[in-house]
Amino acid sequence: VWSEKKLEDEKREEDKKDKLDLVTYLGVFMKAEYGVDSMIPEMGYNFLAGLYKYQYDADCELFLKIVSGEVGEEVYWDQMKLLSDLQALFVTLDEKANGGQSRGSVPLGAFKIGLRDFFKSKGEDDFDALIEALRIQCEKTHKNEWKTKQVVYTQLFEEDEKHDQGPFAEAVRNQHLKIRVEYVEDLESMLILVNGTNEKVDMKIAAKAIQGVDQGLSTQALNDLVARGFAREPSASTSTKLKNRHLNKADTESLVKKQQRRVFWKVPRVFWKVPRVFWKVPRAFWKVPRVFWKVSRVFWKVPRVFWKVLRVFWKVLLATTFM
Repeated sequence: VWSEKKLEDEKREEDKKDKLDLVTYLGVFMKAEYGVDSMIPEMGYNFLAGLYKYQYDADCELFLKIVSGEVGEEVYWDQMKLLSDLQALFVTLDEKANGGQSRGSVPLGAFKIGLRDFFKSKGEDDFDALIEALRIQCEKTHKNEWKTKQVVYTQLFEEDEKHDQGPFAEAVRNQHLKIRVEYVEDLESMLILVNGTNEKVDMKIAAKAIQGVDQGLSTQALNDLVARGFAREPSASTSTKLKNRHLNKADTESLVKKQQRRVFWKVPRVFWKVPRVFWKVPRAFWKVPRVFWKVSRVFWKVPRVFWKVLRVFWKVLLATTFM
C-alpha cells in the first residue's frame, strides 16, 4: 500500500493536484485491487480487523494509528528516514573502526557510543531497551560475533518471511511512534491550557501551545509547524509575528497553575450541588411513610367494618334463638 501510494502521490504532484490522505487512498486502492464496489466494505472491515489483531507489530500499529487519525501520515515517512539515517550511521561507524573499509560489523563499544550520540534526547530507560533488543537479536542471528562484542548491523533492519523486522528495528520504531503520540497528547493539553474551552484556534494560539510543549524549538521550525497546521506557506512575516509569541518556562507554569485553579474552583461547585440532591432524597423518603400511613388507615378501617357486621350478625342470631 505504501509503495503504491508513494507513486500516486508523485503522479498527483506532477499533475499539480492535492495528495490523497491514506484513508481515501485505501478506497481507491481496494477498488483497483478487487474491482467490485460491493467487496470494498467487506475487505475494508477485514483489513481493519487484521490491523487490530496484529497491532503488536510496528507496521500494523502505525498503520492503525494513521487511519484512525491518532497520528499523521508523515510519521511513517519519518520512520523510514530514521531507519535510513541509522543504516548510514552504522556504515560510517564501520568504516571508521576498520580503516575506511566496510566489513558489515561494528565493535559493540563504538556502536553504543554512536547510537547514544544519534539519540541524544532519548531517556536512559528507552536507550537501555534498545540495547536489550539489540542483544536479543544479535544472540539469535549472530551469536558468535556477539560473544566477541561485534555487532553485525547489515541484518538489523531486514524482514523475515512474514515481513516482520527484528527486535531492534521494532524497538526503534515503537519508541519513535510513542514519542510522536505523547507529543500530540501534550500539545492537546497545552492548547486547553492556552485557549481554555474555546474550540477555535488561531495561529498565535497554536504557536503558544507548540512553544509550551517544545520550548527549545527555533523560530523557523515553529513557523514551519504552524504554517503546516493551517495549510499555509511559511513566510518571513509570519515568522516575525510568531517570534514574540513564544512561551518561556515561567509562562507555561503560570498557565498550568491558572488552569489548576479553574479546575479546583469548579470542584466545590460540583460538591455544593451534591447536598442539594441528597436534601431532596429525604423529602422523597418522607413522603413514603405518609403513603404507608394512609394505606394502614384504610386497612385499619376494614377490620372495623367486619367487626360491625359481626356484631349485627350476633344480635340477629341471639334474637332468633330466644324467640
